[in-house]
Amino acid sequence: MNYRFPIGERSSKNGMRRRTAGRKKRSFVFVTSTVMFVATLTVQLALDLQSLTEKSFRGDRFKNSLNGKAQADAEIEAHRAEHRKNFHHVRQSLANYSTENSNSTTLIMLNTFSDPITVSITAFSPKGSPFSLPSAKLMPITHFELSLNEALQDAGAEFREGSLILDYQGEEVLIGAWVVMQKGKQATEMPFADATKFKSSRLVSFWDVRPLAQRTVEPTFSILNTSGVPLDVRVTLTENGQKEGTHSLRLAPFAREIISPRKTNRESRSGFISIEHGGLPGDVVCTGLLEGGTFRSQLPVFDPATFVSTTLHAVRIPSMSREKPDNLRGVSLLSLFNTTQESQNATISVFDSRTGEELANSRCKNPG
Repeated sequence: MNYRFPIGERSSKNGMRRRTAGRKKRSFVFVTSTVMFVATLTVQLALDLQSLTEKSFRGDRFKNSLNGKAQADAEIEAHRAEHRKNFHHVRQSLANYSTENSNSTTLIMLNTFSDPITVSITAFSPKGSPFSLPSAKLMPITHFELSLNEALQDAGAEFREGSLILDYQGEEVLIGAWVVMQKGKQATEMPFADATKFKSSRLVSFWDVRPLAQRTVEPTFSILNTSGVPLDVRVTLTENGQKEGTHSLRLAPFAREIISPRKTNRESRSGFISIEHGGLPGDVVCTGLLEGGTFRSQLPVFDPATFVSTTLHAVRIPSMSREKPDNLRGVSLLSLFNTTQESQNATISVFDSRTGEELANSRCKNPG
């Protein structure tokens, strides 16, 4: 039997189908939107969690860096405080300066400490009269320069040459000081002597001008009493291995005396000086110069008691020429002086600094 729905009923059926399909579609859309929302929320939560983790990590790392910096600063400050405990009065001296025989004479000081250090500067005339210069405040890890030509301009003629003494609270290694005397195109650096580095009351020096065969030069030694009491000083000179004589001096407090051996010539080209005094180690300092015409060079003055080994090393000796031994450019001159009253044996070895190969070996007795 065929059954036909009425038109109104069929329409109702179709409407129900459409409404059911619409509900399913809306339900699918809702479910899809919910899933997408949940997924987006999950991703956002994950990103937020990652961001919070990174911020926390960065914050911890920043805190750690701050803590590390604070710890490093604390260690540095503790190191400084430890240094300050050892601070004491330090005196450095230079026995000779001259503003008259130089185009410019400059005092240079270097502060190697991480705190400012104030240095008192006093110039002394050859007779020991003082002239106080303005104190210098040396900032951390910086250097200070003072033109002595300008600073001593109003001090008077007696201070055109003399000596310098530096005083400060600190340690010996904190301040480096020297005077640079410029004469023409040549500059001579003369370092200050630190009294605490001396172990005996004897100073020695020597000169050897054989390489300067065409020059007439003269060694001079400026001897300074850095103490506040008069001191007796004995100076012994030896030239060409022969003792020339002994000179006795009486140095007033902060007074300076210049010893000038007779001018060296072609027959007298080397010499040795021994300075002994009745004060404490460091009470007497000496500055040596070798001068002639436009030539000027510092002579080393040292305390033999400060040497802790019987082996001495010299570097940057001009290379020796095996092929042309007569070529003066390939010959190195090495001078040895015996500072004791007894005969000594010395062995000299020369090595190639690049290969370590021994180039020469000789033995000498009672050098000097």
